Amino acid sequence: MSDPSKFQMTPRTVALIGMVFAILCWWKADELQSTIQGLNSRMAQAQKRIARATPEALAQRQQEARSLTQLRERTLASLRTNENQHMTRARLIYDLRQKCDAVPLTCQVRLADLSESLKSMKSGQTGADSAPASLDALGVGRARAVVMTTFKGGELDALLGQFNTDSTAQWRVNGLVIRNNGVELDIERLVLTSDMPGSQP
Repeated sequence: MSDPSKFQMTPRTVALIGMVFAILCWWKADELQSTIQGLNSRMAQAQKRIARATPEALAQRQQEARSLTQLRERTLASLRTNENQHMTRARLIYDLRQKCDAVPLTCQVRLADLSESLKSMKSGQTGADSAPASLDALGVGRARAVVMTTFKGGELDALLGQFNTDSTAQWRVNGLVIRNNGVELDIERLVLTSDMPGSQP
């Protein structure tokens, strides 16, 4: 019987795992945008119904409106930060290194160009006849970096899991390149920093 400790994942298997994770992260970010838009719409509808409700229905609608408000705030809480853009960059490097250490892996973290991604929402104005709001229009910025490391066994899967199970932040994978036992991960954290429009509650 083969020794389980000597099991090695093939590059193809690792690549498939990375591809699935990237798809899930994109889906999570798109779902976040739809969730926020849907909550805003439901809150507006609830407020209209409150005005013409019976006393009993009024109390129910008011509770519904409060619940929707709380749910929206919890969703945005994982994005909002009191840090400015420069502090967000430093925090991004620190958080990524912490996730590598938790595996543990020795990682090199390099900031990507944030000049566009962190400022893109400044022109994100939407009108009544415009298309549905994007993450940029909602005031959501992107702190982006590239993580490089080598791995063995299930270490890459463990690293990707660090982002997928993070309930305190929203992460999105832009790209994953695997060469032999080396990996390059292009990843960004979705944020509302203190010096961006839409960062205040």
